[in-house]
Amino acid sequence: MSRKTKIWRIRAAALTAALSAFILLYGCSRILETEYSSVSAHTDSTPTPPPDSSARVASSYTELKDAILSLVRVGASEGMVRLNNYVGDAESDVQEACLAISRNEPVGMYALDYLVPSVTQLLSDYEVTFTLYYRRTPEQVLSVEYVNGPTAFRERLAEMLRAFDTELAFETNYFHESEYDFHAILSELYYGAPLLAQGMPELSVIMYPDTGLRRIIEIGLHYPDTLNALRSRATLCDIAVARLIESMPGPDGAEPYGQALWLYQALGAACEFDWELYLAMTDGLRVNSSVYDALCIGRSLPEGYALAFKALCDAAQIECRVVRGLNIRAPGAPLGAPVEHFWNLIELDGHWYHVDLSADAMNDSLTYRNFLLDDSVMLSLEYIWDGASLPAADGPLSNHELVIYDQIPETAFDGGEPE
Repeated sequence: MSRKTKIWRIRAAALTAALSAFILLYGCSRILETEYSSVSAHTDSTPTPPPDSSARVASSYTELKDAILSLVRVGASEGMVRLNNYVGDAESDVQEACLAISRNEPVGMYALDYLVPSVTQLLSDYEVTFTLYYRRTPEQVLSVEYVNGPTAFRERLAEMLRAFDTELAFETNYFHESEYDFHAILSELYYGAPLLAQGMPELSVIMYPDTGLRRIIEIGLHYPDTLNALRSRATLCDIAVARLIESMPGPDGAEPYGQALWLYQALGAACEFDWELYLAMTDGLRVNSSVYDALCIGRSLPEGYALAFKALCDAAQIECRVVRGLNIRAPGAPLGAPVEHFWNLIELDGHWYHVDLSADAMNDSLTYRNFLLDDSVMLSLEYIWDGASLPAADGPLSNHELVIYDQIPETAFDGGEPE
């Protein structure tokens, strides 16, 4: 062993001892003579991932960074990188790479608390052993997905809603804020799948970093009830819709809106308007209302009516959308102040129409005044909605040309509150 190697190893041992003492004195938030930022403090309760026994080889700074990143991505607690024929200042580059990964690389910012290098010189080459400390569990580190663009993200978020999943961390190399309106995407997916819409989840979004094209994005969905309750209600709603659709008569060949009208009447007979909750909502309390409330409990708010009508139209293969907008004339609203309101758009023979069953349900009996309305009528009634994202309602039919069906069930389904 050469004298130079012995001196280097003594220095490396001394450096390691000094570094350990430094951590004990000042905590794990400072390392390598520079402060490391962390979203949450490192705790010893985080499970320790296994070491990576395979040595990586690097001959440049870029390869060195890639080698360290590969350790992070597999959740290794320890790993070695050999610097063979290295171009550059090895010791300085190791320090710089550690800082860059912890502060600038998405996976490092998301997963790491800090990492400690130990450098040993072997003649002209080096061995660097990295000890990695995580702020995430090994399962969280390994579960980071790669999502290639906003369309793929939309599909992945839809899967989360179908399964009532609560967490998703995904990596993207081309993040453009204009393409990722997270709340708008969630709202569109939620109201597009009414049987699974058992209470709008609260959305949280954290990005690592919060600027640039390359990011890891952590999505959290916080539902208003337990997973078992949500799944149970979704099942009961599916049964309720199926039973009601089974009792629906065949379409009247002379009237294209016959089935839609029957569903309008059937839902109106199965559900009554929940005035108590509605007045609480107009006082500022946000209350979720769902298909379960409308078809299984039999009392609902505008949101539940709109979701239930879409669920029925979906089952009857009638194109239908939920509209989330405002109504200035809503009962109980402060004078001139718009109140959040929900209704539907349906497509019949290539034309779209507004349908607002909840407004009809506020009366003691159905009047059909809010069935098959066009945009001009809705505007005259002081409804407000995002016309740019929805089709224009300009169909030739009107609610004065109704065919009233006699076979209207009193209730769609006698359900109960899931345990």
